[in-house]
Amino acid sequence: MYNIFSMSLNKNIGLLARYFILFSLISCKNAANENGLIKRLTYSIDTVSIGVNEYQLVDYTYSSIFKTDSLDYFYGYNQPLHRIDIFSLSDKSFIKSIPLSIDGPNALESPFDFFCT
Repeated sequence: MYNIFSMSLNKNIGLLARYFILFSLISCKNAANENGLIKRLTYSIDTVSIGVNEYQLVDYTYSSIFKTDSLDYFYGYNQPLHRIDIFSLSDKSFIKSIPLSIDGPNALESPFDFFCT
């Protein structure tokens, strides 16, 4: 008789656990909607066209955007020439290139990513 009681107790506990999980999921979903935790994501795209010469790339695999109060800059890693090309997005122009060392104590073989601060 003890085995029958423990089996039914295990079934009751399992059933109670399922109801508790279902209730928790439903109550969390309603709370998120009421508190405004689910937000819509909106964004806009602005296109900037800058002419490049034979030493700049059309597509930079590794790049970063640096913003100041009045100007926005694009930094891109030019892998074939091993340098950082800098463009002004505000003025739509090429600013300069920063060569990276290949040999010596400041050598940078191949960056896998970077960011500007």
